[in-house]
Amino acid sequence: MYVLPTLMYFQVHGFFNLNAAAAIALVNVGITLVALLILTWLNRRRRFVTVTGVTRRMPKSAGRGARIFANVYVWGLLFVALLPQIMVIWISFAERWAGTVFPTEYGLGNYITIWPVLRQVITNSVFLAGAATLMAVVFGTLVSYSSVRHKFKGKWALDLTVMLPFILPGIITGVSFLITFNSGPIVLTGTAAILIFAYFVRRVAYVFRTVSASLSQVDTRIEEASTVCGATWGYTMRKVTVPLVAPGVLAGAIIAFADLVSEMSVTVFLYSAQWKTISIAIFERLVADETAAAAAIGSVTIVLVLSLVFGASKLVGKNMADMFR
Repeated sequence: MYVLPTLMYFQVHGFFNLNAAAAIALVNVGITLVALLILTWLNRRRRFVTVTGVTRRMPKSAGRGARIFANVYVWGLLFVALLPQIMVIWISFAERWAGTVFPTEYGLGNYITIWPVLRQVITNSVFLAGAATLMAVVFGTLVSYSSVRHKFKGKWALDLTVMLPFILPGIITGVSFLITFNSGPIVLTGTAAILIFAYFVRRVAYVFRTVSASLSQVDTRIEEASTVCGATWGYTMRKVTVPLVAPGVLAGAIIAFADLVSEMSVTVFLYSAQWKTISIAIFERLVADETAAAAAIGSVTIVLVLSLVFGASKLVGKNMADMFR
């Protein structure tokens, strides 16, 4: 059974029929937009009214049975959520698996095998994701400021433009960039630039949303007080606004970078031999039926992303949950 993304992949990599891939992408876009319109229509029909402004604190269940149930439920849910990552790390150490339930031999052979390739793909992934994240931070922050602090016609169009590539499947973005920059006045096929721009378009919504949420919590009178004291707009932005929304900017940047390091749906259409990423290296190992080697690359990716997230959290002295408050 084939789905639309699979058909687009075969049209590009199997036949290099960009016209057919574009037609399938258009059908996918139409289905997505229809679903969004239906969802918007349903939400508009619902009206919620606060009956009273008085709230009462719900009593806590202090019984031993309630505590045991809560702990089992929470830790069990966390275990199920982390089970795929645990399995990836476990399989990465399997060197021999002769049709038994568990591997019969463990070691570091998979990591030794992938190391020559791993250095290049990690460098490529970090560079591409870092460049795209930097662009998203600058652009997303400025657009968020304009959207939150100013009133103008067509604000909905600006919001839709930023959010649409995030809502649509990434495979459509990949096909769109491939068709646009494969010929004509600007040819970027096979370069790092096409991946960086595609990553930027795909994940700028993270920064846009987090910065918008942070700006909405900053009282405009703080900025007005800086202006009254004689500060220019640029000075107010550097010394007042940006420091106040910095946790939101950093939170959006962390999420965007962590997601882009292992981006697959866009990369599979736009990468070249010189710019292979972590996700492509994993995909190639899986196609070659080298599951343990693919798991080893995935394990390194997990450690890399967690290290970057924890490092950024320590840098600002806040955990990820606090950054979104």
